[in-house]
Amino acid sequence: MKRGFFIAFIFWVSLSTLAGTKWNVWKNLDLNDLDVELSKVQLRNRASCAIDSKKPTRSMFIFLNNTIAAKAAYRLANRTGQDRATITKELIRDFRNKTTRLTQEIHEKLLSGQLPLLPHLDSENNIPVKYRTMLKECYGKLQCPQLNYYIENIWTSSHRLKHRLYDSFEDSNYFNSKYIKDSNTYKCLKVKKFGPLQANLFGQKPSIQDLNRIAKQLSDIDETVDECRMDGIDTLENLQVAGYQFDIKNIKERYWDKKVGFDYWNSMKLYFAWAMKNLKVENTKYENIIRNSNTQDYILFSPNGCRSDIMPTCNNKRLAENSFREFSRRNFEKEALELDILSPISEGVQNDLLKDPFANVNKDILDLGSYDDADAWIQQIFKNQTQTKNYVKNKLIDALTFYTLVRKRLDPKEVGDQLDFYFRNLDENIIKNDLYYLCAEASVISDDIFSFTKKHIEGLKGTELIDNLDILFTDSPYNKIIDYYKELMDETRSYCKGLKQKEIWDENFEIEYEGFHQWYIDKTRADQSFETFPDKHYESDALSQDFIIYKNGDIICRSISHCLRKSIISIIETSRATYYGDLFWKSKFSQPSSDLFNPYAERVACKVYDPYFKTKQVMTRFVSDIGQGLMSWFTPGVLYTRVSLTPGYVTSFNKMIEDGQIEFNKEYEKSKVNVELITEFGPLIGVPCAVSITGSNKSPTNLYHFRGISVGACVDRQGGDIIANSGSDISDKQTDGVAACAACRINFEGISNTLTYFNSKLGPFFYIARALYSLYQGLTDFDNIPRRWELDLNKLKTTYQRYGEIPKSCRSTLLNGRNCLKDKEELAAVELIQKNELTILASKKIINGYKFKVQECNNELTVMIDKHFTRLFSKCKRKH
Repeated sequence: MKRGFFIAFIFWVSLSTLAGTKWNVWKNLDLNDLDVELSKVQLRNRASCAIDSKKPTRSMFIFLNNTIAAKAAYRLANRTGQDRATITKELIRDFRNKTTRLTQEIHEKLLSGQLPLLPHLDSENNIPVKYRTMLKECYGKLQCPQLNYYIENIWTSSHRLKHRLYDSFEDSNYFNSKYIKDSNTYKCLKVKKFGPLQANLFGQKPSIQDLNRIAKQLSDIDETVDECRMDGIDTLENLQVAGYQFDIKNIKERYWDKKVGFDYWNSMKLYFAWAMKNLKVENTKYENIIRNSNTQDYILFSPNGCRSDIMPTCNNKRLAENSFREFSRRNFEKEALELDILSPISEGVQNDLLKDPFANVNKDILDLGSYDDADAWIQQIFKNQTQTKNYVKNKLIDALTFYTLVRKRLDPKEVGDQLDFYFRNLDENIIKNDLYYLCAEASVISDDIFSFTKKHIEGLKGTELIDNLDILFTDSPYNKIIDYYKELMDETRSYCKGLKQKEIWDENFEIEYEGFHQWYIDKTRADQSFETFPDKHYESDALSQDFIIYKNGDIICRSISHCLRKSIISIIETSRATYYGDLFWKSKFSQPSSDLFNPYAERVACKVYDPYFKTKQVMTRFVSDIGQGLMSWFTPGVLYTRVSLTPGYVTSFNKMIEDGQIEFNKEYEKSKVNVELITEFGPLIGVPCAVSITGSNKSPTNLYHFRGISVGACVDRQGGDIIANSGSDISDKQTDGVAACAACRINFEGISNTLTYFNSKLGPFFYIARALYSLYQGLTDFDNIPRRWELDLNKLKTTYQRYGEIPKSCRSTLLNGRNCLKDKEELAAVELIQKNELTILASKKIINGYKFKVQECNNELTVMIDKHFTRLFSKCKRKH
């Protein structure tokens, strides 16, 4: 009896408590009126972003440079006497509308099967025979008329049977409708400012402050994005550029990633490039101007985030295209000369990649946040790209013009005799310097052993880019120019090697470094680089002979030495244009793209960065340390070794020791093992690598370009020794003349004794303890252990409205893509209300459920929750 009374009392108290529960008023109700569809934002760290680069993107940016369209409009207005501002705005509007409408039309035709997928050449899907042959023939060319004709036939057919009669298409070349979850598969937005929908571009794992800021920005989302289509011209503010984002949705993830994703983007870019030039989409009076103005050359596709639009490849073309991200630097004009593309001598598109294997990622690497709006950022990258293109093009034209003129006047077979005559009198220091400049520069750039550019320049043979530019003022192809240059250098080096160098450049000789070309100083004296003035050197009367003069009186070469040195500069400029040609001169038959926001696409493809390396290394070292600990129980004198995995990047000599790239062989070790000769105790700090380099310090032909452990030469001359602690740390040391070879030495025996000592004294407990500590330390690496987060902006909005802010406790839940509410019951109730497309104004807890006030209903709604169901027990009385 008493027990029953007690239970009833508790029940009554519970009812009274719940009955008195106050309504929880939801905040920030203005978020309910958003016109923009919110999506999920994928957030990745460095390793995870690198992994994702091998997956096809679902979100693409399209950046437009309106300059060419605006110029066409301006010319039209001048000819017709119409208002320039109105004509310009109308034509730019139509250009933008055609771009966005085309992407949607191509997308719809692909998904409906009216157009087949045109696979990339490495696709696992069927590659039609005629298409494969044509694509191979077009590779590396700027124009491909036969492919344009092929695409025109495919587009006009719009039926699978006709496609298969035309080429060997199969079912795998069409989208399978069973993997399309909903008809709503396309979304397009005009990007006004990079904001919440692009949160993945600003940071890896948002803090709670970042989440609150993103949620707050949702209220102003209309200021960051807009509709793609533009009808009037009154809202057209920036006439120079525009940016759009279109997203692919409701296609099953595995099907997209494994089967069709990369083929879709390859198809989109091929169809788009053809359609912009050949298809009438917008029925406007400016359509013909847009089609005939090469407007497609001023459109850039770029994946939004870590994923790619093509399978990352390690080739010059893709590396050059991805160099586009360098133009986004806010201080580009100040920092441009630090880039390989504008350095005095370009080493190729791979140079910046190797210098910086661990680039930042998802940390606003492109300075998006420093601009007031997206248009300002887009305008900056196109401006920098155009200026750089003009610089490279002008230098290229000068170089090709030089070779066109000089080849007719200077026979390589006469170089030796010309040099003998020119340098017949070496009494003056200025003449000696002139000879020194020539021999030194020729040796560095073309020596068979030590030149760091010879192999690059020889590799340019066979490239057709410069020949395709139609700016070569000669009937000879670029290959013949390279052959001519090589003959000049061979004759020059032969002449220099025959000189009695010690007699010419004796102890009284003083080198005047200002006469060198800048590239030489930057490459050989990088630690003390300074500005040079080679043209001023040739203003001296002693050097000026007006060796080759153009018919209008312009001096091409003042002397044979001047001519040969100019040939070096000219070949450097042609190599720069060839390396980066795909960045400036793009093929007309496929729309260009660039992985602007993921610098790890090319690093993974070129094996400069391995996203799984850290994980494998941590586990390998853990097993190795445990094994070493067990071994120490029985053989305390065995040398401590830690088996290592070697990552795919090149660093200094010290780093090579740390990463276990030195082979070590002891008597008890029968096979060479990749071991790590280092320990946390520090006995190996500053282990030197002694390098002995012989040859006169004043000999221009014996130059040693030292990078890591790469020097190797045996000569019998007097010279100086060099001691190096790493590849970039070299200091002179005077020594007597000896015959020797360049060598690198390290005292392995001393190191092994030290490590054996520690091993025998500390025993197994150290290794087992360190194994556990290293495992913990390694797995907490934030950048190189793959980590990924997903932020659902709809759920972020719900949490923000429920609490009026994002609580600290919600961070992990939200970053796992889930709602963060009070408990599971509230979560189930809220999701049911939202599923019915109702807008919550307030909520409160009741027995076995929740009550809601919603915007669309006059009455309160009750949601009852049980273990087995969640049901809406009230019918909405709609407001009129």
